Amino acid sequence: MSGDMKKQLLAQLFLLIWVMFSIQLIFAQPDTLWLKTFGGFNNDYGRAVSQTSDNGYIITGSTNSFGAGGSDCWLIKTDVAGDTLWTKTFGGNGDDYGRAVQSTSDGGYIIAGYTNSFGAGDADCWLIKADASGNTIWAKTFGGNGNDEGNSVSQTSDGGYIITGYTKSYGAGGADYWLIKTDAAGDTLWTKTFGKDGDDYSRAVRQTSEGGYIITGYTNSFGAGFYDIWLIKTDAAGDTLWTKIFGGSGYEECYSVQQTTDGGYIMAGKTWSLSNGTSNADVSLIKTDSSGNTIWTKTFGGSLFEKGNCVQQTADGGYIVTGYTESYGANIQDVWLIKTDTAGNIFWTKTIGGYNIDEGCFVQQTSDDGYIVTGSTRSFGAGSHDVILIKIAPDTPKILYGSASFKDYGRIRVTDYNPVNSSANPSAYIITGNTITVEAWVFPDQIPKKGQNFSIVKRPYYQKEPHRAYELCITNFHDDGVPRYCFAITDGAIPINGAFPTDPNPVKIRSWTHIAGIYNGSMARLYINGILVAEEVFSDNIGAGDTGFYIGGLYQNERFRGLIDEVRLWNVARTPAEIQNYSRLTLIGNEPGLVGYWPLNEATEVEGNSPVTVDFTDNHNDLQPQFGIEFVDLTPINNEP
Repeated sequence: MSGDMKKQLLAQLFLLIWVMFSIQLIFAQPDTLWLKTFGGFNNDYGRAVSQTSDNGYIITGSTNSFGAGGSDCWLIKTDVAGDTLWTKTFGGNGDDYGRAVQSTSDGGYIIAGYTNSFGAGDADCWLIKADASGNTIWAKTFGGNGNDEGNSVSQTSDGGYIITGYTKSYGAGGADYWLIKTDAAGDTLWTKTFGKDGDDYSRAVRQTSEGGYIITGYTNSFGAGFYDIWLIKTDAAGDTLWTKIFGGSGYEECYSVQQTTDGGYIMAGKTWSLSNGTSNADVSLIKTDSSGNTIWTKTFGGSLFEKGNCVQQTADGGYIVTGYTESYGANIQDVWLIKTDTAGNIFWTKTIGGYNIDEGCFVQQTSDDGYIVTGSTRSFGAGSHDVILIKIAPDTPKILYGSASFKDYGRIRVTDYNPVNSSANPSAYIITGNTITVEAWVFPDQIPKKGQNFSIVKRPYYQKEPHRAYELCITNFHDDGVPRYCFAITDGAIPINGAFPTDPNPVKIRSWTHIAGIYNGSMARLYINGILVAEEVFSDNIGAGDTGFYIGGLYQNERFRGLIDEVRLWNVARTPAEIQNYSRLTLIGNEPGLVGYWPLNEATEVEGNSPVTVDFTDNHNDLQPQFGIEFVDLTPINNEP
């Protein structure tokens, strides 16, 4: 067997083991940190939850156990551990319900729902403004002689509020979508109805980035089936820009919508038309572009009944969905959480429940990258139904296997003129355009003295003397003598023309840190642990150079002292979400834009050549360890920043 063939087989075997292990971990569901119930002897329901500025939670729903009437709107404030700080009920002699809650810019809360105790008709849309302690500042009702309900509210950029629900008092049909815009005092600025002669129920509204609104729900005035999902985009005045229908010959409903970071929209609900060949409903997840055109649709479910009540985009660009499942879990019906990637493919699912009926109604990613869920339970608590609040740990990151230890002035290199692998593609790391991302995990044992750099990843550029095409480093060239992380990007010219965004904070020694430099053709940015810390304007192409690619430095006096792991080179400008969340995930090597991927787990012996550490992309730019490189088990996962 030739040396090249042996090397390729070794690399393929290592990649296979890597992928199998990664797949095993990719579906590992996170732990439930705690579960709390709230309620009395009767029926109590949680409908929405939001994390508050003190890292606690605010919940709204309804209670039959407490308050003035048959059912009252219920507001519950907890601390970070889910323990009750205070509760408030709102209502009269009739049935009153809270459906949505949000913290407001003044530190208080806005609640939307509907009331049978106050207003003009059978049920009226109800908007309540509370202070930080839950005391009522004002309450407003909206409606006529028929049933009118509020299902969703958001504070708008002008300090007012946008509400959606449905009305049977106004509009064209039995029930119409209803959109209400108020000022900061809750007084009506305008209202809009959408519908025809059928029943049309709006469930969610969000203000969009350009100041308009996106509304979703379901309709039997339009579409192909009994009920179809109906998505409406309006301008800032509530006038329709476009509408879209989603559905088949069966029954579809949608309960949640959010604008995504790419300007499109994500929706969650349930479908009978696409329910995996069963007669029961499945969770539906629909991703659209900014014009409402379908990009993809996913369904999740088994042989029984499933429903998706809420979807949120997560910091990694994927999605978290909650609802319930009858096909999986402990018993009759369980809370169901589904975590997907950006394409809607499942990362993990989790069921939470007991012997009876449990449902998740709302989910939000929390500041610690975990999740908070509210809904109702008959399996736990004091009464028939109780409010349930569940805290889920952050997603389990994949294990990063090992790191390269740089001691005795070690370095890892590949050169343009002497590639280690005959099938290598040196042009891959000669990025000469105007987009690049370079990233790595580092664990410094030492820091440079004043007037010195320690190089992490570097592509030098020679023109009379060396200049960097791009580099991540620790620099100590500031007057205060404090070492800092830096991203350098230059065109290779003399005198130096480039950008050097530098972290204003000092380097932490013996602590894992993720460092990423991104250049998009107009701005060079430095991210530390996923946070933007510095940026500089730059608009030239990257210098090409002719001296290879180095991890750990080129010259002895600039060589890194410590551990380096998971070096990645991209010919695209990665998004902040991708940097922040994929840094802890191992890659396959075929990700779009990835031109170099060196996990630095080990050195592979290659017949007739020096040991190498493998580049897992198809460019095969395998690197030669030199001068005291060791591969150790210590990884970023052992000492998370």
